[in-house]
Amino acid sequence: MTGQIAAACSARAKAIARSLTRHRLVFVQVGAAFEPLRAGILDGLRGVNVSVGQRSDWKELGADANTVLVTDLEQCVETAAEVLGEVRELVFQLLDEGKAVCLISRAPRLSFRSVPGSSILEDAALVTLPLLDVSELSLASGEYPPAGCLWPSVAFGSPISVDTFRDVLAEAGQGTIAALDHALYEVSPKSVEGLEFLAAREVEALRGAGILLIDEGGRPALALPRQVKELREALAGHVSETVAPANSLAEVTSGLWYIERRIRNAVRASAMTKFSSGWRSSIVGGLKDEILRRAQLDSVVTAKSVSDLRDPLEWLTLGELMDIVKSDRCNNLGLGSAVWRKFQEQVLPIRNRLAHVRILKADDAEIITMWASLIRQRVQ
Repeated sequence: MTGQIAAACSARAKAIARSLTRHRLVFVQVGAAFEPLRAGILDGLRGVNVSVGQRSDWKELGADANTVLVTDLEQCVETAAEVLGEVRELVFQLLDEGKAVCLISRAPRLSFRSVPGSSILEDAALVTLPLLDVSELSLASGEYPPAGCLWPSVAFGSPISVDTFRDVLAEAGQGTIAALDHALYEVSPKSVEGLEFLAAREVEALRGAGILLIDEGGRPALALPRQVKELREALAGHVSETVAPANSLAEVTSGLWYIERRIRNAVRASAMTKFSSGWRSSIVGGLKDEILRRAQLDSVVTAKSVSDLRDPLEWLTLGELMDIVKSDRCNNLGLGSAVWRKFQEQVLPIRNRLAHVRILKADDAEIITMWASLIRQRVQ
């Protein structure tokens, strides 16, 4: 290990050690951007290294150590939630014995499944590794730092490239990727203004990966702004090639299914009460011809009018259904207009992501679960 790498490792190990002294339980994200420093940081912490796969042996392995380093917590991202629960119990046992525990992960906290009850990830203090400072590179007089040198993987490894970014993005998790995609492509494709709309946990994940830093004004900014083109290209490639479903897909799908079916049924009941036998044509208003066209193209080829359809509401988009809910024909189904406005702001984007087979964001399941509960209680 060169002197530069050793010094960089030592500085970051000391920062983690200080946090362990204060909190005894720490989470730190050490991914691809920091790969050249990983071994040196672990050595500098002077603890015993343990793996999630050998968790049954943690007590024995850590018997004579003051600090236990869980070196591959990212393994719990793909396992059942019960594994993270087992890790929590084992960590608490170690803490009860007076030991300090450092949870080291290539994946951010945002990528892990939520665990009922106490969460080991929420209980842990967060340490975000700082990027390299130019002063840590020991450049000769008149020598310019290489592009992307704030990343240890570039400063002490290979030159920055699209592949470098793809290695980092591969560890970020689908929720974080979806948030970055929204920020860099959907909010403003020609700028990075969308970074301001990232949630706190999304910023945390991207900072931990080395993609973001916090500027002097306290705002998230790209760590390597001159390489934004390579980042965008790597992000586009990663999103396009992602074919594995998110862990939350089933939860989001079933929640949306319930929400839409419940609302359509409530609109149907309201229409039947108000319009009696003529409810089919009366409730959809000016959409009659379009609904009939959709139904004929889909499966009801012999229908002559919307009155022939079992339920014309089933051929409405969620946005069109909301227009009917908020109209005089349904009077908001008994809820305030502000509630439905918030519903559209939060649920429609998720519905669209799912309909177009796009990557789900990290909080989509939580949002859908919340709205499903509200609809269940308030929409009869």
